[in-house]
Amino acid sequence: MSPLSGTPAAKTIVIPAKAGKHAATVVWLHGLGDTGYGWSDLCETVNLPHIKWILPSAPIASVTINGGMPCPSWFDLFGLDAGAPDDVKGIDAAARYVAGILEEEKKANPDVKFAVGGFSQGGALSLYLMSRKVLGRFEDGSNASSVPLSASVAFSGWLPKCSLKPGGSAAADASVAERAAAHPVLMAHGEADGLVPFAFGKGSAKVLQEAGFSNLTFKSYRGMAHSACPEELADLKAWLQKHVPPPS
Repeated sequence: MSPLSGTPAAKTIVIPAKAGKHAATVVWLHGLGDTGYGWSDLCETVNLPHIKWILPSAPIASVTINGGMPCPSWFDLFGLDAGAPDDVKGIDAAARYVAGILEEEKKANPDVKFAVGGFSQGGALSLYLMSRKVLGRFEDGSNASSVPLSASVAFSGWLPKCSLKPGGSAAADASVAERAAAHPVLMAHGEADGLVPFAFGKGSAKVLQEAGFSNLTFKSYRGMAHSACPEELADLKAWLQKHVPPPS
């Protein structure tokens, strides 16, 4: 049974890798009010034949920041700044849902690498899942260390405050510190973002780096608003080729 409440707003899009080349699977998570269809062109633009793409859609739910208006949303949002509270149960349920997608993919394709990326709210969810995998537990107490996740991406996203343990440190023990340092992360943000402030994204990257995620790359784009740009997609392509590479 899915940990998410409600029916997805649209069917999950699956774009397979080219025959004989499958070496990685990327789950990409859309932002608030969107569906997986909104990012279906991403796969063609990045154009890496060894990657299988999975683009799920969030259920329709009432969202506080929208005045209660229902729309596709991975979890509730109370604000888009560092001071806003988190919907802890909602974020955790969404992360366990994405983990379930990864685990099913692992059963079918045990020899490939797995990455999760997302835009805006989807990027925040990607960073939360990554943090919980490194820490080893979801908020509900279930195991997260076995989630098959090799790399994480956040476009125009942020780190939910509930992602890390109190004190903001991932390095609770040697094994956790080692997992944090080894996990590659790409964060990318437009300097002209008027929805999720650039400072919020950059500050989230700093929090992660200080928490032990030393293999984190932060990219900024002058003049880019709350959107994506060709330079950003080129950076994503190069980063994926490095961290979830094609077969040698």
